[in-house]
Amino acid sequence: MVLRGNLSHFDWRDEESIVIWGPRGRTITKLRGKGGGRRGLATIVLKLAKDVLRPIVRRSGMLASAYLLVPLDGSPPKPFFPDILTGDGHPSFCPSKREWMLADTYPNPAGQRELFLVNTTKGDKHSLGIFTELKMQVNPAKSQAAMAEVDPSILRIIGKDLYSFTRSGLHCDLHPRWRSDGKQVTFDSLHEGSRQIYVVDTAGIVE
Repeated sequence: MVLRGNLSHFDWRDEESIVIWGPRGRTITKLRGKGGGRRGLATIVLKLAKDVLRPIVRRSGMLASAYLLVPLDGSPPKPFFPDILTGDGHPSFCPSKREWMLADTYPNPAGQRELFLVNTTKGDKHSLGIFTELKMQVNPAKSQAAMAEVDPSILRIIGKDLYSFTRSGLHCDLHPRWRSDGKQVTFDSLHEGSRQIYVVDTAGIVE
């Protein structure tokens, strides 16, 4: 099975499958033809098909992303707890108890990130906390100096504001990770005013 599209964070679910953030529907792949004339015709047909189908597909939700369970035997991927795992994050499975998944979220409009566990046997979610990002703004003068040596093509793709924010030190994803026995997890955060590593006891939940 070959996955295409905007694929993101993943981890091994077990020895036969992985869980990864990616598109739920199938995207239009490039037509391939042999010979110049047919290749040119295929390109025209593909462009027309995309122009007509793209709005329809977008409205249908086929391009929506989700966590996917991807079997290594070539079977089609399936959405992985889409009602619980509604946004991209940084997933990992407990080293000692593989039914437990640790994950986080990117900030919502209020700047809040959530840290949580999911029991993938029962489908239960256990929140470990919500952490709000700092309201500090990037210094424009310093950001301009930092971008002076950056390839302009990179800035066109990412955008100057986002690039400045991610390189400013104000950007801090939780990036949670397990202790090997599953009794604790750690995460990064700026919610108290400085970048720190925090520890959360999870023994009472996982055990």
